[in-house]
Amino acid sequence: LIAQHVSKYSVDYQSKHYQNHYLEGEKKRMGLNFTMPKNFSAVKDSVQTSRSIFTPAAYFSMFYTIINNDESVAVGFYTFATGPNYSIPRYTYNEGNFKRIINDLADSMAFRKETLDTNVFSFYRGEALKKCNADVACTYTVQMSRPYMDKYYLCKGFCMYKKDHGEVYAFYFYNKGTPIDKYLKENAFMLTFDN
Repeated sequence: LIAQHVSKYSVDYQSKHYQNHYLEGEKKRMGLNFTMPKNFSAVKDSVQTSRSIFTPAAYFSMFYTIINNDESVAVGFYTFATGPNYSIPRYTYNEGNFKRIINDLADSMAFRKETLDTNVFSFYRGEALKKCNADVACTYTVQMSRPYMDKYYLCKGFCMYKKDHGEVYAFYFYNKGTPIDKYLKENAFMLTFDN
């Protein structure tokens, strides 16, 4: 079973090429910096992901995914540029929209709210927020409707946004028994914004 999974989601030239192209594009579009975490690598089928893994939201299709060596954690990424280099110049940054989306991901009953509950979201503050160079950064538990990559049943989300740059989402997929908070802490700054 493990061999089949590795074969299906193995690293290859195409995935590396797409990842590099994507990251270079986001660096130019929204000033996003990415550092590959230790013992993680890109997976082949990162782009062909169903949009219906979250409950009830259907906003996200992972642009690419990385997975750790023992396959206990997969991290999917979604970005939305809202700055001056965005492909639709007339789009204006909307802080309220970002808050409504993550409220929906964390709790569908909170959809459309533009305030973030500190009992639901763990916020980066002080030096941690400064290191991300974001206006807001936080982690939270994400609802799921079905397993990601047909094997991960639980999800923790990281998100951050910065005016004139955009919105960044990292979804940590895992299963019961995985020390997910350890991974969140170790990779707390794998994504940062430029000034």
